[in-house]
Amino acid sequence: MFKSLLAMLALGAASLGAPAQAAATANATAATAAKPASAASAATANAITWQVATPTPDTSLHAENLAQFAKEVESASEGKLKISLKPDPALKAPAVRRAVADGKSALGELQLADLQTEWQTFGLDSIPFLASGYPRAHKLYQAQRVALGKKLASQGLVMLYSVPSPPLGLFLKKPVDKLTDLRGLGWAAYSPATERMAKLLGAKPVAVPETQLVQTVAHGKVDAALVSADGFSADAIEGMEVFVDLQAWLPRHAVLMNLKAFEQLDPATRKAVVKAAITAEQRGWKQSEARHQRFLAAIKDMGLTVAPPSEALRTGLQKTVGEPMLDEWLQRTGPEGRLLVDDYRR
Repeated sequence: MFKSLLAMLALGAASLGAPAQAAATANATAATAAKPASAASAATANAITWQVATPTPDTSLHAENLAQFAKEVESASEGKLKISLKPDPALKAPAVRRAVADGKSALGELQLADLQTEWQTFGLDSIPFLASGYPRAHKLYQAQRVALGKKLASQGLVMLYSVPSPPLGLFLKKPVDKLTDLRGLGWAAYSPATERMAKLLGAKPVAVPETQLVQTVAHGKVDAALVSADGFSADAIEGMEVFVDLQAWLPRHAVLMNLKAFEQLDPATRKAVVKAAITAEQRGWKQSEARHQRFLAAIKDMGLTVAPPSEALRTGLQKTVGEPMLDEWLQRTGPEGRLLVDDYRR
């Protein structure tokens, strides 16, 4: 039973079809409703509470999905397992992973690419233009999933589920049609990847702390910013005219679980956690795409021109940025990385 549940997590959504999920949810709801009040009170009194270590704010897609996951676990476990979310913006991804591995928190939520200093394969999903758009991003995830599972298992961890943030596009002060139009532009460099991109493009990297990115764009201190449209207000994009929907990459978040904490649960509660996790992954991917489309419509309503990249710009970015940055990643990962990329491209 225990191993089969972990296998379900490794397979993800494919292991639990929609009819089975609907039945599981209905059964859990019916069981909770039918449970005598005295028994429900006893279960609540003996409830286990899992803490979640995460820097992700409450208003994010990932925090909202995690909160729904927590509700479904509590309902399906008949109150035997509660999950407490208290985001701490000061937490860094490596600290989150360590907290879960050390058992200080049963669960942790983080952006996987923020762990790539520990293991480069964590950053596969954030290589520019390797997997643009949701279908390709999901295919890349499937190619990476087993390797992620093995690495995390060696640290006493299980990945419950993984969901992408909305993809990155390009805010611009003026329209661009080809790669040379980007040369010399002030480019928001808030990470090693965005700084490297600026240099490859011949743009001028403008160092910006990620926490101040919105303010930098709002104050017109850069000509170009490669970011998600998610969360930008009219004030924040006042100086911009264009949003190019590049979908350069879709950075994935993941919820990690301490394996020992999972082992200590009774079989029914373990099953409730796994089924809720598979449902959360399916829901999260759909919500991410819907959120992206919603924000594209919102910034269009704010007066920006929203469009996909021209063919010349798309192919230029792929050749000038995507291919060199993939080659650099492959040099850091060696044969392991090559196998993952080859599997994705089959």
